[in-house]
Amino acid sequence: MSDELLFDSERQERRAHKKRLLIPLLVLAGILIAVTVIALILRSGKNPVHPAGEDTLYPYTWQVRSDGSLLLEIPHTDAPDYRWTPANTEPLQILEAQREEKERNSTTRFILSPKEAGRDMVRLKLQRESEGASEAGSEPASKEEALALGYAAPDPEDVIFELTLLVEFTREGDELTGAVLSSSGVRHQGVLHGGDASANPYRIYGKDKARVTVAVKAASDEQDWSCEILSGEDSVEIDGLLYELGEVLVHLRAGETPGESELVLRSEAAAAEIRLRCVREEDASLLVTEHQAQLRDKPEQNPGGQEPDESGNAKPDALIESVSAEADHAEATGD
Repeated sequence: MSDELLFDSERQERRAHKKRLLIPLLVLAGILIAVTVIALILRSGKNPVHPAGEDTLYPYTWQVRSDGSLLLEIPHTDAPDYRWTPANTEPLQILEAQREEKERNSTTRFILSPKEAGRDMVRLKLQRESEGASEAGSEPASKEEALALGYAAPDPEDVIFELTLLVEFTREGDELTGAVLSSSGVRHQGVLHGGDASANPYRIYGKDKARVTVAVKAASDEQDWSCEILSGEDSVEIDGLLYELGEVLVHLRAGETPGESELVLRSEAAAAEIRLRCVREEDASLLVTEHQAQLRDKPEQNPGGQEPDESGNAKPDALIESVSAEADHAEATGD
């Protein structure tokens, strides 16, 4: 028998106190259980997001949507002025690739919709966006449309990366569902500019992953341009030098051995010199990582009453040194 004497009213009060403590705890536990069950139900109904492309410069993710199509998301935060665009030269056989025009956080989204079961190689290129296209909200369908809208169409030569995906769609019952099986990427030489305020402005661009062209504006009496490899002869080759439509074109090709090389373009008649640093990658791609120049000032119509020279241009007072240093492509890719 207990030493403590309790009245019945006290027992009832203690029971009521315990109930007041237990009921909120039971309600809270029930809410937590309900939230967990709902989360599991929602998660079970949503397909997982698959990370891929970690071995390339631009990792991406893909996800199977409810209708079996694929949602592909590829960031390009290191190159915000560029945008992923389809690059297949022939129509895809088993799928259609549609790009969403609006981007968030410099991420391009594609919907890959199946037409039939099978495999396709999907090629995408990271290309400089049209000037003004981000404000307009969409890319022009053609150069003529771009000009009508008042801004330039994308430069087909200004591509810094190409991504190739192997995509498969399989039939499951009456539906098709897709997956990205593998991917690979190749860097390309984007368009670089230099000497814009000089008499010999130049641009550098890639023809394909293994070939780079340097185009320098040259007057009719500046036909003595030459190109010399200073170092890394096994990593780069001079594939030709010709004059065309007021420019001297120097074609470079990747050599047999990966590594860096240095070249110089000179013209005594133009009093100009352009130095390049190139790298031949393991995948046989050729990239210009640095370019510097010593160029004459751009001649004015009649600056200060100066006497024109034999070609009709005003005589230059000085040279422009180190017109451009780090290549824009190296900045864009973070190298």
